[in-house]
Amino acid sequence: MNLVAPKIRRDNLLFRAEILKGCDEDARFQKLIWNKCKENPIFYVDTFCYTRNPRLPHPDIPFILYDYQEKALLEIIDAILTQNDLLIEKTRDMGASWLVLYAFEWCFKFHDGSDFKVGSWKQEFVDLLDSMDSLMQKYRFMLKWLPSWLRDDIDPNFPFMRLTNGKNGNTIIGETASANFGSGGRRRAMLLDEYAKWEKLVADGAYTSTADVTGCRIFLSTPYGSGNKYAHLANEDSKIKKLTLHWTLHPLKNVGCYYIDIKTGEKIPVDISDGGYKAFGIWQKYRGEMLPKKFGLRGGIVRSTWYDGECERREDADIAQELDIDYRRSGAPFFDMVALNSQVASTYIEIPKGSRNIPFRRYITGDLVMVQNKVIFRQKPEEIGGWLRIYEFPNPNIEYVLSADTCEGLPKGDENFGIVRDAIDRNVVAVVCNKQTPEDFSYQLWLVHKWFNECMTCVENNNHGYSVNKDLDDLGTKLYYTKKYETKEGDVQTTKRGFTTSGRTRIMALDRFAEEISKKSADLRDDRIIAQCKTFVRPEKKPQHPEADGDFKDDGVLSCAICGIALDELPHRTTRGDVNQKKRALKEQLIKERRIRIRG
Repeated sequence: MNLVAPKIRRDNLLFRAEILKGCDEDARFQKLIWNKCKENPIFYVDTFCYTRNPRLPHPDIPFILYDYQEKALLEIIDAILTQNDLLIEKTRDMGASWLVLYAFEWCFKFHDGSDFKVGSWKQEFVDLLDSMDSLMQKYRFMLKWLPSWLRDDIDPNFPFMRLTNGKNGNTIIGETASANFGSGGRRRAMLLDEYAKWEKLVADGAYTSTADVTGCRIFLSTPYGSGNKYAHLANEDSKIKKLTLHWTLHPLKNVGCYYIDIKTGEKIPVDISDGGYKAFGIWQKYRGEMLPKKFGLRGGIVRSTWYDGECERREDADIAQELDIDYRRSGAPFFDMVALNSQVASTYIEIPKGSRNIPFRRYITGDLVMVQNKVIFRQKPEEIGGWLRIYEFPNPNIEYVLSADTCEGLPKGDENFGIVRDAIDRNVVAVVCNKQTPEDFSYQLWLVHKWFNECMTCVENNNHGYSVNKDLDDLGTKLYYTKKYETKEGDVQTTKRGFTTSGRTRIMALDRFAEEISKKSADLRDDRIIAQCKTFVRPEKKPQHPEADGDFKDDGVLSCAICGIALDELPHRTTRGDVNQKKRALKEQLIKERRIRIRG
């Protein structure tokens, strides 16, 4: 008899029936099959294991491994046996949870000393009777389908949170997420399921507490934002081994696979005869990139018939989370990520001494000093650490606004962040970012204010911002004042130096900034600002209070948002001729840059 399980379901069911019949009739054949299962986990799953798909009329179906699932199962088992951590990132509905649970169950059955622990972010996802959403209930389901001689007489209705193998003493224990998750004892491996959804303190604590308990921790999840512990582990700089299960590898999801040329809009078919690995490679190349809105499609560049249908019925964040394995767009991003991705960060350059021509999409660094009552800019190489980035030199015919968010000494390590934007096209033209004392930061802002035509200066006045505003006032800075409208006639009462941040004014400023980004009405230019915008989210518990995700920073975001409010209130004196003059100068600069690139 050929002991290779067929992959077609009808043939597979007939094969299973024949194997079960042979084992019931012949003890030697039963022993042969037992040893075959012990030697080959793929044969074990393809021949005896089941899964459940509640969308089908008959939801209990044989678990027949696809090619990518075979490779994933072996990689998970290898991590268990060699004691290595493994992070699994996935598209939803790729069978990843079942693969990990069957890997544990196979070791639990065939390898002595295989004690495991499985946990998730809520108790109902760890063990809840009659709920297939829970991990331990999946084990009850799995045991129910095994023949008694392969089950080791383990009761499929085992007690709450504890599965024991009476033959070899192995256990699989369930546990709800906590900061002390898994502490105590030793385990062959541990599953931290939906780890992206574990609360920050819990996830950090569990990561620490499990390090000495086992050499193999399996972190399994779909993405849920970019600021959680799971996202940090998934980062390219992390040393943890990573297994990616993307929909391009699924033979039912990659049918009609193609990708779109973002320059021409052409749909280019992708050959999936290799099991989807070519499509997977193209997805990895364009990972995180989204189609421009002009193509009329939502989602990523690599697509299929199934993917197109899913994009039609899902929200953008849902597409990022459940389909694209996109950490930045998943969860609840505050800004329009498609528009944000069109922002291009400028790169560093050094220009000749005395030159005032900064090439397009480039910036220089240095600092400002006062010499004989005149503010002078001194260029310094970026590696030396000039405190000022310049994207455009000041134009005497243009008004500017300088805004700043002061360092508050938060645990995440916030910074002083100052931004200069011009009043014509609202572009970022200069940035100050450091961790100076409030006194030193005040002086730096004053120098920037003087250099940019003694521009209006709008500094948040909360916490250290109060002293910064006072110092700037003492230096004779043209300050922004928070105003309060007391009457219906519009009488204005000046109340406080600087921008007063409250729940109302904060969200008003952020909404205004979000509108600027979505309409592409400002060029942000600074890579730090763009990166902060991409990790600025609506937290699940307080969606009305958007903030930086996890340990990311948001000083640049808030500075830009405050600056937008001040720009709206600035009494512009810039003439139309000045506007046209700047546009002509920018056009000439673009033409010049293009010629340089062509000659190069």
